[in-house]
Parts: sequence; structure tokens; C-alpha cells
Amino acid sequence: MLLKKLLSLRFGHIQRLNFYGILVIILFNECLIYYLQRFKWESISCETNECSRILLVADPQILDEGSFADDFKFQRYFTRFMEIFPQVKNIQTIYLHGDNDIGGEGSEMVKPSKVKRFNNYFENRSQWKFKHNLNIYHINRIIHEMPLLNDDEVSQTQENSGFTRVFVSHFSIVLTPGAFSYKAIQRFKPHVIFTGHYHKSNQITSEINRLRFSSTTLFLSHTMTYDLRTIEANQEVLEIQVPSCSYRMGNSFH
Repeated sequence: MLLKKLLSLRFGHIQRLNFYGILVIILFNECLIYYLQRFKWESISCETNECSRILLVADPQILDEGSFADDFKFQRYFTRFMEIFPQVKNIQTIYLHGDNDIGGEGSEMVKPSKVKRFNNYFENRSQWKFKHNLNIYHINRIIHEMPLLNDDEVSQTQENSGFTRVFVSHFSIVLTPGAFSYKAIQRFKPHVIFTGHYHKSNQITSEINRLRFSSTTLFLSHTMTYDLRTIEANQEVLEIQVPSCSYRMGNSFH
């Protein structure tokens, strides 16, 4: 009888330890890790008052099953997303759809209705301007679309040396050379391109003229800082692939 009581007490003690252990793990991974990691964040200093800071957060897609969802489910996914990641006042947020949001991977067809639905919910545009010195262009490599701007609007940013021109795209621009990629780069002359999809961190440079062809020579770079004006003067283009922040399907993080 005594042994049975001791075993019962020990088992209950182990259960309580397991419960508290799980609780500590959850609190650490969901709350405390944020405050600890904040001390590792780089401090970004600005030389002028016209500095724009950009935080790039990449994921495989915004809504994991958005391309397969009917309108009712899409509304639920959108509501859940905004509850988890609410918009912050006075901070411009740009949402780019991935292939799982509108289709486009493998044999899955992209329908205009899916693209329109995503753009309506997330107020997606093809161009954003910030503080009169930064232009961000959405180059939609999935459906081969780029901003429809007239020549005067395009030349205005290119003639002003103070403008920085940025491409954002879910699919890589440099890794998919050809007529569309070359035309977009020649049209808007980006200083830097940010892409996702591959779930890895890479910095790639290429001569612009080489992108006319379906295959080209690429150079992986391990440099941490870049002189964008020098890259432009050398008739090159820089693409930075942003790794996914929460992808857990067998890909290693770099």
C-alpha cells in the first residue's frame, strides 16, 4: 500500500513537471524569445531625415491555401491573418501574393478572379512611392505583369539621382532570365531586387544584357554591403533572395 502511494505521488509529480515544462517552452517560444532577440537586431542609422527603413518578412505565401479557397474560406483566412499580423498605423505595409495565394506553381492555373480577389483584400498595387526618393515596383513574375506607367513617369525617377528604385517579386527575376525579366529591368532600371519563393538567403548579381537569354551566367555574392550606384554604373543587377521566416518543410535555413 505504501509503495502504491509513493508511486502515485511520484507519477503526479512527474505530470506536474511535464505540464510546467510544456508551459515554459510555449512561453519561451511564443513570447520571451522576441524580447531576447531584440538585443541582436542591428541598429540602422540614417545620415539624413529622408531615410526609409524597410523590414522584409518572407513566407511561402500569405494564405497557405488561398488559391484553393472559395470566397467564404478566403474571407476567414484573411480575417485570421489580420488578427495575427495587425496593421500598424503610420507604417506602410506591402503584401505580395505567392503561388499558393493565387496559383501558378506547377500545373495549377492562375485565374484573373484569384488575382483580383487578393488585390482587393490586401489593397495590392503595382507601385509605391515613399518620401519622394524611393520607388518600389511590383514585378509580377507569376503572371508576367509590371506597372503600366507612361514614359514621363518612368523617366522622372531615372533622371533624378536621388531616387532609389526597387523591384519586389515572389518569383526570382534573375534566375528566370528571358524576354520578360529583361524588359522589366530595362524599363525601370532597378537598383536592387528583392524576391522570395526559394526559402534560402542568396545574393545574386548578373550583367543586365545577359538576362535577354534563357540561360545566363550568375554570380553568388557573400558581400554584406553594396554600392548600388556602382552596380548601376557597371550595367549589372543585384537580386537579394529573402529566406522564409517560418518554413518547415525540409529546407535548411541559411
